[in-house]
Amino acid sequence: MDSFRFHGYKSCTIEDIARKAGVFKGSFYNHFKSKEALAVEVIKHYVEEIVLPLLALEGPPSALKRLRAHFEKISEIQNNLRYPGCMMANFSAEISVLGPDLRAALDETVDKWCRSIAEVIRQAQAEGAISKSLKADILSRFLINSFEGALIRARVLRNQEPFDDFLAVTFKAILSTEN
Repeated sequence: MDSFRFHGYKSCTIEDIARKAGVFKGSFYNHFKSKEALAVEVIKHYVEEIVLPLLALEGPPSALKRLRAHFEKISEIQNNLRYPGCMMANFSAEISVLGPDLRAALDETVDKWCRSIAEVIRQAQAEGAISKSLKADILSRFLINSFEGALIRARVLRNQEPFDDFLAVTFKAILSTEN
């Protein structure tokens, strides 16, 4: 995962992966038929084990506060790792070199993330913390698309400013009921 996260799909070689895992290159093929097959599994793991657990789907505090905390936690992780960017965004930027299985996995995992965000938005709408003027599904896709853009920009700038901008606009203007 770290090799893909820091080098992207195209620049990460099977030799890099095997070296990082401490195995011979030939051993790689005992477990995966290709680099794409490994990348599909890594993307699924990344979302299931890293991204989604950061989103508390239920419980205190309020849904809106949980949603903000989700994006703040991811921003903090990016800062601690020195802004490698989101693996899904990095892979998506390389879409022309990706095979159909990896493209499908990216679509599936981003869609799963959007559905999870939409569920929290629906909760916040029910609590009256977010306006119902837009559907939760539209808002969730917008938030993910905007946040992924902030991740890419933070990778370029190597600072927190794009995340701060995202959080300020999202939670003080777009999702605020005080507009």
